[in-house]
Amino acid sequence: MKHEVVFQPSGKRAQVEGKKTILEAARELGISLRSDCGGKGTCGKCRVMVTEGELSSPGDKEKRLLGDQFASGCRLACCAAIEGPLSVTVPRESLADEPIILAEGEGVPFELSPLISKYHVYLEAPSLDEPSGDAQRLLKALGVVYGLTTLDVDYPLLQKLPGILRGAEWDVTVTVWDGREIIDVEPGYAQDSYGMAVDIGTTTLVGYVINLCTGELVATESMLNPQVDYGADVMSRIVYSTKDEGSRRRIRETIVSGLNSIVAKACAKAGIAPLGVAEMTIVGNTAMHHLFLGLNAEFLAKVPFVPALQKPCDFKARDLMLEINPCANVHLLPIEAGFVGADNVGVLLATQPQQYPGLTLVIDIGTNGEIVLGSKEVGLTSCSTAAGPAFEGAHVKCGMMAAAGAIDRVRIEPGTHRLSYRTISGARPRGICGSGIIDAVAQMVRCGVLSAEGRINGDAACVRSGEHGLELLLEQADKTATGRDIVITQKDIREVQLAKAAIYTGARILMKRLGAEKVDRVILAGAFGSYVDPESAMVIGLLPQCDLGNVKAVGNAAGYGARMALLSKAMRAEAARIARAVKYVELTTDPDFETMFIASTRFT
Repeated sequence: MKHEVVFQPSGKRAQVEGKKTILEAARELGISLRSDCGGKGTCGKCRVMVTEGELSSPGDKEKRLLGDQFASGCRLACCAAIEGPLSVTVPRESLADEPIILAEGEGVPFELSPLISKYHVYLEAPSLDEPSGDAQRLLKALGVVYGLTTLDVDYPLLQKLPGILRGAEWDVTVTVWDGREIIDVEPGYAQDSYGMAVDIGTTTLVGYVINLCTGELVATESMLNPQVDYGADVMSRIVYSTKDEGSRRRIRETIVSGLNSIVAKACAKAGIAPLGVAEMTIVGNTAMHHLFLGLNAEFLAKVPFVPALQKPCDFKARDLMLEINPCANVHLLPIEAGFVGADNVGVLLATQPQQYPGLTLVIDIGTNGEIVLGSKEVGLTSCSTAAGPAFEGAHVKCGMMAAAGAIDRVRIEPGTHRLSYRTISGARPRGICGSGIIDAVAQMVRCGVLSAEGRINGDAACVRSGEHGLELLLEQADKTATGRDIVITQKDIREVQLAKAAIYTGARILMKRLGAEKVDRVILAGAFGSYVDPESAMVIGLLPQCDLGNVKAVGNAAGYGARMALLSKAMRAEAARIARAVKYVELTTDPDFETMFIASTRFT
């Protein structure tokens, strides 16, 4: 039986099958509720207010997460099953934030050598004396004028070719991929060609429109990865995708829809049609890579964490349901090993740490932290750490993404413990994002508000006793945008300890493998690395000690690496070489892992 469900304040409504959860109904209507735990009922972020209607009875776990709010009609969307007509109100803080997405990145210089080329030709019109086929006529002209003698014509183009040639009166520009295949034929003379580079992040998607003739960045577009509806972390999404074939298809369709949205918006900015995109390169961590391709990701989550596909690969856009030129080639950079994916290859391509003398530590801090250590002398060694989504605001009571209203800087005065903060865009505070969490914890450590073991000092002026123990009060309810206090709890501190210990342990094990006690430089890749205060990160023991002058943030280096691969055949080959050359370390097999991890939970 179906029941009408109405979501306020959007007014969206639909007939929804009974027994589905409010979260599932919201997904069907395109309403992005926060679901950091992937709908397992553990994060408590998908709260809605029930105006009227019939729902399943709450369990003890849901009541415990909701606390006093349950009595006022609050329910968790992932736990409450629909049993009759329903009207719910979605609070602003329960909606997925539109994050501040870092699209820009830095990289080494490289020579432009794209795989896309254009050739202008005039053809003789067919006649009774020369009645050869249209494709043969075109191929012959290209061979005579340009010496191209081994070309094929892609099938969808072949279907349209007779009409194109006659409509252009046999005056055309031909687009050739990699000197092997004709993928487009345009009337008259056309000079410019365009491609797109895409970074599929766990949290965000970023797409770049590039002029392939000049290398110029023409337009950039970004958005929240729509897969966040299935969980904030990769493991939640892997688990969802392996429930059944339908789940794998749905999560793939979700990311493809997001990519097509990025393509449409970026091309509109660039003033070109999406069908004018002649090639695309894609990077992403191993889980995002597999979920995009619709591959079985089950064994990524099981020892020995084997990917289904590791080498670089090329697909036709039409086969991936991407709404660009259907004949376009889509190139996915290779995976190094396990969870060290194509995004890390993009970072290494952009930063080239193997070219530096002295040890360089490259860290892309995210839900899945990827760490590489190496130098010109010793090569590169990598590992992956399950840092979890705490640095992106998930699993933290008042955590949120880096969006307007997020507290991103915190200061505590020694002695008085007077607290001050900064929010993104100067907006009224709504929560705290990753860089703010690191800042706050570092300030607590420095001022004696937090012990090295991670215990909050109840005597500090900025600390109070909360519902679940001691907590740092960042702002009172009457001064926040949510009408609720913004705090950092003892449980939040534990989440930070686990996340930072994962990163630090990975770095220390790589250093141990190379017999190093220190590193000469640190490169921080990704959005979090660009916004976090390196000094605060060292205070809490997230990063190994290093001269602050040698710590550099390079922004979205993974995206820059994807752009390099789009614009250079040589860089594409270099990416494949790097992926094969990096030595991968599985941290859990190291005999010192457990001891080092426990030691790394301390704040130093």
